[in-house]
Order: sequence, then C-alpha cells, then structure tokens
Amino acid sequence: MKTTIQTLLAAIFVAASTQTHAQGTVYDQQSATGPVAVQGNGNADGLDIQEDSPLMQSFIPSLSAIGFVQFEFWDIPNNGNNGATVYVNLWTGSTRPITATFLGSTTPVYMPNRFSNSGLSIAGITDFYFSTPIGLTPGQTYYLQPVVLSGDDPWDIITIGDTYPNGQLYGKTGGFFQPSTDFYFREGMVSVPEPSVLALISLSGLLIFAFQRRSRLIALSVFIASILSVHAAGDSVVQATADEAGLTRVEAATLSHEGTFWVMTVNSDGSLMESPYPFLPSSLDAMPIFSVSGKYIVDNSGG
Repeated sequence: MKTTIQTLLAAIFVAASTQTHAQGTVYDQQSATGPVAVQGNGNADGLDIQEDSPLMQSFIPSLSAIGFVQFEFWDIPNNGNNGATVYVNLWTGSTRPITATFLGSTTPVYMPNRFSNSGLSIAGITDFYFSTPIGLTPGQTYYLQPVVLSGDDPWDIITIGDTYPNGQLYGKTGGFFQPSTDFYFREGMVSVPEPSVLALISLSGLLIFAFQRRSRLIALSVFIASILSVHAAGDSVVQATADEAGLTRVEAATLSHEGTFWVMTVNSDGSLMESPYPFLPSSLDAMPIFSVSGKYIVDNSGG
C-alpha cells in the first residue's frame, strides 16, 4: 500500500513538473531571433570559453525574473572527442566575478562531440535552465557567464557582432571587446503552467497531507524543482508517471535526436534527478522514451 501511494503521488508530481517545463518559453532579451550560421558568416566567430574565461555577456531585463538562457556553441574539429558539459552563472554589480555579486547557476548540460542542431551544420543551440527562476530588477544590468565544467578544451561559444543594444560582451580583464560584440544569446522565462497542471500540484499536496494525518504511510519528500526525491521500490516511477499521465511512448529510431530530452536518473541517495539535454544521447537509445508536448522524458532510472 505504501509503495502504491508513493508511486501515485510521485507520478502526479513528475507529470506536473515535466509538463510545466513543456509549456514553452517567453523571450525577454536577445541578440538574435534564431540560429546564426557560422560558415560563411563574417560576423560570427567562436571564442574559447576556457582560454578566454571569464566571458561575461551583459543584458538589461524588462522582466522581473530569469528562468533560462540560450547560447550557440561550436565544437572545433580535432580538439578532442569528449563533448563538453557546460553551465551558466548569473552575476550583477561588476564585469569581473571577483568583485561581482553571484545570483545563481543553471543546471549543467552535456553536449556531445561534433555537437550540432537547429539546422546548423557545425554549431548548435543549447537551453540552460535555472532550477527556480531568479528574481531580477528591470532596468538593472546583469551578466551571463558560460562555464565549461568538463570536456573538450577548447569549447567554443558563438559571437555574432554588435547586435544587442542593451549590453555587450566582456573579456577576462573585465573590459569589453573591441570592436564591440555580443554572444548569440536569448534569455527569459519558462511560461506559466496551465491551470490543469497547477490543479495537479495542489491535489498532490492535499493527498500528502491527508495520508500523513490519517495513516503515516507516506515516506516521501517531493520538491517541484529540477530534482525530485523519490524512495520507491518495484516498477519504474518514471514509467508509472507516464502511465498515469497517459503519455505516448516513442521509439528512438523515429526521432530526429534533436529537441529537449529530460533524462531521469537516480542519485546515490535514491533521489530521482531530471537533466535537460538538447539531443538524445546515443547510449540511451534503448531506454523508454515518452513524449510530452513536443518534448521528451527518457527513463534512465533503472527501476
């Protein structure tokens, strides 16, 4: 009974969390409205993140929060075959991290060797999500800093010339590039979940409260964020989620391997963690994959 209740509640929470991410994005500030070709483009260039770090793209938001940021990357040929894992820091107050105020980091995202998507032959677009939106003051200046956690060195990020009027790119000395240039970047918020999703979250909270009061059968602590803690036995909680939510299972062979793939894995403490990938890792082709509003859940939890 205990496992059944936990599984059902976890299913509701995972479905609600994933569907919230799937609602779409609202762009606030951006230097381009779509992917920028690297080949044959005299304005586009790649900067080595590791060598030129810290690289700080300034922006002035009109929204009162940030939930994601998007960059374009280029994996230079013959610089290794490991791909790279990258995250983004958010700062304010200074162009140099040593004197700036740190506000938060996105979830790291892995990009494979020869990474490309969005119709770009030698480059690709990646979305980075903050686990929870970070509050901003409209009209104030903020800085986005890409960081390579591990992988090929160098790993290049694309600049596209002076295309963004409300900011510019700063280099390792804290001074801006001359001539002035900007990253390809877009930032904004994940759109508000639909009422039906909010209803699921509220219902789940009421169920947890009721079972705690009446039977003490719940040994579950769930957080609606990028990390979902689950302690359950038996069948995969992810697949139970898919069944409860009526999600459609898809085969890897039918996918373009481009999109947003939320890969569900289990941490050493038993918690279930969701990590966003801009592609389907080839090593996970055999895993169960479920479609959610044009995005995908990949069950790599192992039960």
